[in-house]
Amino acid sequence: MKHRTEINCGDGITLAPPTLADTETIAQLANNRAICLNLRDSLPHPYTLTDAVWFVQTVERGALGLVFGIYLDKTLVGVTGVVPQTDIHRLSGEIGYWLGEPYWGRGIATVAIRHMVQYTFENTDLIRLFAGIMAPNKASMRVLEKNGFTLDLIQRAAVYKAGKVLDEYRYSLINEEKLAALLP
Repeated sequence: MKHRTEINCGDGITLAPPTLADTETIAQLANNRAICLNLRDSLPHPYTLTDAVWFVQTVERGALGLVFGIYLDKTLVGVTGVVPQTDIHRLSGEIGYWLGEPYWGRGIATVAIRHMVQYTFENTDLIRLFAGIMAPNKASMRVLEKNGFTLDLIQRAAVYKAGKVLDEYRYSLINEEKLAALLP
């Protein structure tokens, strides 16, 4: 899913497709065990410049869904994306995000996700977004809750990460207007 859009979120925050010029920053920020512990194993640790180049090139090909860099005053500080689902789940998308640790606790992720949700619902056929958050990641749960996501369920012992079995908290947000338009 390719796009060339830049979204102005206010307060110096923008969402835009990441570029090869961002790869050193991506590698530096993503090479952080604290970030790795909250994401899927597909984000390697250690995270290298080669990983960042692969990521940006794959995004540029449109192979990872709808992906935006999160920028603060034109500096990349994180990444967000939505992966559209397939088959009977084709009206749903999985939203994900990470923010570099120096930028935690400043409300950046909350603002970025608000705009990512709005953009996704306005520019795709998706009517539902969902996310799975590992039990220790309370800050990410708050980001979703501040953006109107509802806790659907807690899947006990659903995740194996860093040698630990963890519960996964599953959140969703439904665009009620788009849903209503699909109902008979």
